Formats: sequence, C-alpha cells, structure tokens
Amino acid sequence: MRAIQLIKYGDAGTAFITNKVPIPQLKGNDSILIKVHAFGINFADVMARKGLYRAAPDLPAILGYEVVGIVEKVNTKSNGHLIGKRVLAMTRFGGYAEYSVASSKGIIEIQDHIPNGHALALATQYCTAHIAIEKTSLSNNDIVLIHSASGGVGTALTQLAKLKNCQIIGLTGTK
Repeated sequence: MRAIQLIKYGDAGTAFITNKVPIPQLKGNDSILIKVHAFGINFADVMARKGLYRAAPDLPAILGYEVVGIVEKVNTKSNGHLIGKRVLAMTRFGGYAEYSVASSKGIIEIQDHIPNGHALALATQYCTAHIAIEKTSLSNNDIVLIHSASGGVGTALTQLAKLKNCQIIGLTGTK
C-alpha cells in the first residue's frame, strides 16, 4: 500500500515521502482494518513533524491521528458487523496511508452524506473541546477566554461555549 512517511524532522516540503509499505496487521481482539478515504492533519501531527511530540512513532513514521474510511477486516467475530461500515476512527498515528488500524473502541459509524472533512474535524479537535467544556460549569453569560481561538480546538471551544450562551474573548496570533 502507499503511505506518506515522515522521514526526517523539519519543513513539511522536505520531511515527507510517499512510499510503498506493507498493509498494517491487526493486533489485539478489538483491532479493525480501515480502507482510508481521508485523514486529518492536526497539532499532534505538526509537532511530530517538528520532532517535538514525545508520543510520536520512530522514524520513518506514518502520522495521522484520525481517518474516515470503510472497515475491511476485523480481528474478532463480535466486530463482524462493522465490515463494510463507513467510520470515523481515532488511529493514534498511522492514518496517512491507504489502510490504517484502529481499535473498535475508538470508532463511530458515520452516514454517507457527512463530508469527510466535517467528520474528521469532530475527531481530535471537537472531542478535545467537548471534554474541556464538559469539565467546566459554564452557564449563561459567563465570560470565556479562549487562547488560539482560530485553531481547530479553539474554533470548537468557541462554538461549544456559544451554545451555552457564554461571552467569548478569543485570542489569535494574527488578525
């Protein structure tokens, strides 16, 4: 299969190459193999590309924390109902490829009419923001300061805080 591999740390234009690599093997009872239709690029990927993300795999590495695709193979009969389903999956790296492995515990089935980009935004960015919002006791007219409000998580936090009728102060690095 083809995969985009990080071969050195640094500028995105020179840090990656497209290579042929083996299709990943399923590990553990809850593993599923996904034919990737789209993958997300998020802050963890950017930091990994710069060599600043401790949890990143060793080089050469296939980055990508989340994918949208079709489940092609499962490791247990109890997950057999997932075969052929379109899913959003948290991959914890390995997503920049034609196939990726995920845990059946880290997926959700998505409907065909949902665009790939919308689904991918819900994975890392909106899950992070949702957890942050749920850990607070925000209520009507609370004032919320959001750092990096123009980024993925910041945008999600802004939208979720607005749903709670909060007043938002958003900080960004540029106009």
